[in-house]
Formats: sequence, structure tokens, C-alpha cells
Amino acid sequence: MANSQNAWVAQSIDGGVMHRGPLGTPLPGAAVETAPSAALKDQGTCAQDGLSIGITRTSNTVKDFDGADFIDIQTEYNGEFKIKLLEFDLEDVKRTSFGDANVTFTPANGTHGNRYHVAHNPDQLPLSTFLFRTKYGKKRKNFEIAIGRVTEVAEFKLESGDATGLELTVKAFRNPATGNFVDEYGDDGALVPGPLNVTVVATGAWRFGVGGQLSAPLTATSTNSEVKTAIEAIAGVTGTVNVTGSTAGTYSVSLSDGGTVSVDGAATLS
Repeated sequence: MANSQNAWVAQSIDGGVMHRGPLGTPLPGAAVETAPSAALKDQGTCAQDGLSIGITRTSNTVKDFDGADFIDIQTEYNGEFKIKLLEFDLEDVKRTSFGDANVTFTPANGTHGNRYHVAHNPDQLPLSTFLFRTKYGKKRKNFEIAIGRVTEVAEFKLESGDATGLELTVKAFRNPATGNFVDEYGDDGALVPGPLNVTVVATGAWRFGVGGQLSAPLTATSTNSEVKTAIEAIAGVTGTVNVTGSTAGTYSVSLSDGGTVSVDGAATLS
């Protein structure tokens, strides 16, 4: 059955999608919700048509004596990413597009503003580490290239009717540590409630509540075991319930699966 929760509509995180750093820069891996290393430089805003991801796999088919397909032999595998960057004058965009060694920036002083120089030459751009980050609501999706290179740079036209930008093609190469060309990580953002610890102080008759459902009546003299049994009997309570406490009427309650807790009657939570 169709489920729209499985859809993906990519959006940028803090405006940026592509990050580049020196070869060997650590990548987030499965921790897709964490901010990237400061060494992975944000390449700024990308154009509306976004990020294109191409994973190419081609093969040739070997035929048998009767002309029937016998087996296929893979002849090509590669990964290429294309992205259009709009912040044309961002220093890190220029370094990524034209080479770190080919870009020089001079700070402003009393006689001129911030200046830059780009040496356009045929030197191959350096191998680098790349990270592409996207989101959709609470969902997160990262694509990581441990070893990659910008292999093509296509400029937008310089014109009054459009913003100038750069279209980059990033080619991925095999990571010798994992054998992978690209690593994709995702998180749907659907969190499972974690452990919950609360203290209950009771002076008379009271009930413990989880998710709006109340336990059987308890008193300030109820034992830890009695409180534990009462909580475990509440509809919807799952996981492990632990109740400790050495002072009469004071209970430390731990719920391994969490939940929204409350007390009713002559008791307070802390």
C-alpha cells in the first residue's frame, strides 16, 4: 500500500548541500544529524535543480554456442555527482572549482577592497573528501565520498537576467579502507523514547500515571515492589520498570521505554 512517509523531497541544511575538505578529512558516517567537521568547507547555496547523483553500472553479455545469453560481465562502475553552486564569489567555491593552489585572496585595506586572483591553468584538481547533506522534514540523508575529484567545471553565463554560478561534476573513486565508492547514510528522525527517571514523593493516597493511564491506588507506605507492580500493570507500559528508594513515601522510578508520566493524589514528581 502506498505510504507518503517513504517519499523524499530534498532540501538543504542551513542553506548548504555540498562540503569539501582535504583528503582524509573525517566524515560523519551514520551520525547524519551531526554537523560536519570544520575542515569540510560549506560550498554555499545550490541552484533550484539541486543535486544529481549518477551511479553507473554497465556490463557485456557473453553468449554460448547456441547464441543464447550465458553470463554477463560487468565492465564499468562509477559514481558521479553534479551540483550547481550559486555563491560564485565564495572563497571556498573558487578553491573547489579552480584548485586550492590557484586561488589567492587579499584582505581589504585602506586603498582597496577584498581582492582575489584565480590562476586558470590545466593542472588537475586535487583529490579531496566530499560530503553532500540533505533533509526532508525530520529525515536526514548524507552521501559521503572519501576520495573524489572535481573533474568538470561548467560556468553559467555572465548575464544581467540570471545569477552566475558554477556547475561541478565530482567523480568518486574507490575507498581502499572500505572498497566503496560512495557511502549513503539516512535517518528517518522517528525517535524512540529513551529511559526516563523520576522521583515521586507521596504523603497519602496516590496513583502513578503513564501516557494518561493511571495505576491502581497506592499509599505513602507502599513498598518499592508494590509500586513497581502497579506501574507494570498500567496499559501501554513496556520495557523494564525499576523502583528504588530507602525513605518511606519517596520512590525513584526508572522506565526503560520512557513515556509521559504523572501522579494523581497526594504525591509530587521531581
